[in-house]
Amino acid sequence: MDLSKIDSCCKNEPAKLSEIEKVEAEAKIILPEIYKELLLQANGIYTNETIVIYGTNEILERYQTLQVEKYSSGYICIGDNSRPDVFLMKQDRNAYEVLITDCGYMNAQDPNGKILNFKNWVEEGCLDETESKEYMDMIGNRDSSVSYIEPYNVILVSTPKNGSRDLLVLKKVFDLEISIGDLLRGSKQLPFTIIRNITYAKALNRIEKLGELGEVIKLVPSSDE
Repeated sequence: MDLSKIDSCCKNEPAKLSEIEKVEAEAKIILPEIYKELLLQANGIYTNETIVIYGTNEILERYQTLQVEKYSSGYICIGDNSRPDVFLMKQDRNAYEVLITDCGYMNAQDPNGKILNFKNWVEEGCLDETESKEYMDMIGNRDSSVSYIEPYNVILVSTPKNGSRDLLVLKKVFDLEISIGDLLRGSKQLPFTIIRNITYAKALNRIEKLGELGEVIKLVPSSDE
């Protein structure tokens, strides 16, 4: 695979085949052969176009953190564009297609866009397809100052006006594991962290579903606590 057109600020050393096989075994996933071919030439790439192609150290971590199996079963996350969008490939040895999807709404059945051929895209320089006018018109403007894939904590900062009824909505939308009783007690001892280490994009997506109730929530980078 020709990587000469990639304007990269960092191109890692090639991965060993044993490293790739270890990731597949630990995560119980199948990596496309064309993606493995890239890893054997560069174990992770960070381009000057803000595109990141994950290396073996990131594949497993992102697969677990972004809960890919839960939201897009049968796919793996192979990179991102340092904003809300992540790149998915099917767990198929012969897969070539890359899906572009919001990591806050990671639905492989309803992607924001597609890269039809991974190899061609790489050899053309890994250009950011999401910078096109058509794509931006489709998904709207986003805050480029925020890293949408970084972990944040969701904090309850004010008591919902409808009490336990609103707390039940929060519990459902954020899929909280804590009991409604603990949530009610926490709402009386503000600020109260209701969930930790959720990606900014995913948290934002769920807050938007809350409507006005979202005003009782504050997002804080996990590293700040």
